[in-house]
Amino acid sequence: MSAGLAQSLQFLGEHFTPLFRGRGYLHGMNMHVSLDKGGAEFGPGKWGKRRFKPRCDILNEVVAGLIWIQLDLPENVSRSELETVAHRLVQRIIANASVRAVEDELTFLQRDQFCRSVKPEVIRELARRIMSAVKGFPV
Repeated sequence: MSAGLAQSLQFLGEHFTPLFRGRGYLHGMNMHVSLDKGGAEFGPGKWGKRRFKPRCDILNEVVAGLIWIQLDLPENVSRSELETVAHRLVQRIIANASVRAVEDELTFLQRDQFCRSVKPEVIRELARRIMSAVKGFPV
């Protein structure tokens, strides 16, 4: 090692590292963080493992099947699209949506999203079947 490099390293060590030495340097990195009482409900028992709910998946498939059978759907409608619509309907029914709200959602789906003609008696019967299917399952 050359003498000039050794002297410059010694100069840097003497003049710049004292700023970073001592308790104040690591204080921000090793700071103790206390949890407030609002985070007390979190923990391994609450969020450590997601519960698998096969009944919800089956219920979504049942509702998607009812929609598939009853409504006049375009040929390019995918299964995942119908299951998404079914999941939304199931969640609304679980949240105590009325039969009229389900009918309105199905009417919107048939008329505005799939651009098909709406038959009110078919929509009414489908809404009744979906409501009874969802209310019959303990979720």
